[in-house]
Amino acid sequence: MPSSDLRISVLNRSHETTPVHIHCSGMRCKDQRPGGDQRSGRGLFDALLASIEGRTAATTAAKQELEVVTCKTYKKSSPLELSLAMVGSRAVVYQHPHELWHNRLKLSIYLDHCRRSRASFLLLSDSWDAVVLASAEVMLRRFLHFEVDALLSGERVNHPRLDDVASEEQALAKGSYPYGNSGGVIGRREKLIEILRLSRELLPERRHSDQGSVRVACLELGVPRDTRCEFFQNLASVNPGEIELRAES
Repeated sequence: MPSSDLRISVLNRSHETTPVHIHCSGMRCKDQRPGGDQRSGRGLFDALLASIEGRTAATTAAKQELEVVTCKTYKKSSPLELSLAMVGSRAVVYQHPHELWHNRLKLSIYLDHCRRSRASFLLLSDSWDAVVLASAEVMLRRFLHFEVDALLSGERVNHPRLDDVASEEQALAKGSYPYGNSGGVIGRREKLIEILRLSRELLPERRHSDQGSVRVACLELGVPRDTRCEFFQNLASVNPGEIELRAES
């Protein structure tokens, strides 16, 4: 039987939650000093990745009700793929040459996939700056607990800067991660198609790649953000001591 978790957990002390999808928002974390200092998001992510890389892959489950989908521009396995392998799960990976890639492609790739997929539930995730700490089965159970059709990752940084959107997000937020982040979204296939279709329509006017258009689309469609880090944890702007990494032997 595959393992259902990595025996590694992340505790968000602000909300006393244990998220299962950890995202480093790479472009904003990569300038932080790598390794060592776990007070920074980058340090925490490096420590998580080191723990994952030192473990043995679990037997892959024959059936996976939650389909994980990602895109990448390199050949080697991404942190997302590595972490999924450790819990006996897998991802559908779309690989494109770096020189031909731009983030707007992501919306079209995801939308085409969702339209063709037979899965009832999907997790759309970044690859090189994201890991999961639980199997697809466990993540699906965690999502169903929300009793919503879709859930968008929350974060503390208003990026890209969309003040009109941000004010609405703040007004609706129940936690300290009020803004949407397209690096992680989970939901029923039909709802994800609706989100992605509207996001593509919004691209020309938003001019902020996929991130801004997904934020606007989710707000217009009433898709909640995980503002209390119950499923998603973004490490781009964590406070010192806010996040605790726990590893079991």
